[in-house]
Amino acid sequence: MLHDRTKGGLRQHVRSALASDHDRVDAKFAKLDIQTRDGLVTFLQTHRAAFDAVLNSGTRFDGRIKETHVADIIKALDTDLKSLRVPVLRLSAQRYPYDPLAVDHIVLGSRLGTAVLRGKWLMSSDRQVRQARAYFAQPQMTEEWRAHCMHLSSLDSEDVAGQRLIADARKLFDLFESALDVCR
Repeated sequence: MLHDRTKGGLRQHVRSALASDHDRVDAKFAKLDIQTRDGLVTFLQTHRAAFDAVLNSGTRFDGRIKETHVADIIKALDTDLKSLRVPVLRLSAQRYPYDPLAVDHIVLGSRLGTAVLRGKWLMSSDRQVRQARAYFAQPQMTEEWRAHCMHLSSLDSEDVAGQRLIADARKLFDLFESALDVCR
């Protein structure tokens, strides 16, 4: 089915459909002061728990984000948590194979968000906080994000795949929110 590319195709539809989910989760993370040890620990433990749940969900990583990308992010989080001498927290295992486009959307979006937060983290005067730098040193993946957005823009907003992407992205936002609740 053809669509009017000037309207953004699936990309614009996804952005609009997920805006409230994104804003809700973003507002909760914004309450964490990552310039302090406690705030950073919660931030890192939350991301570690959520990414681990995604990695072990049974998802086929055949989009832009591969299993190795998520594993590398987890290794960086483990390094930082170890440097802060805090335990890794895990969510109860949920086997749910997320849509690869939804995983791309959430993981790539989180990399962009982390790039923004990196500036705030860098302003910390706490030596322990600044030593926990592996996660913030991970690649931003901006080119992959652009390619993802271009791909979504080329798809019809009425496509069934788009509905699955939106539904699973919402589940992933919920996963990160649940992880934050567990790690507080």
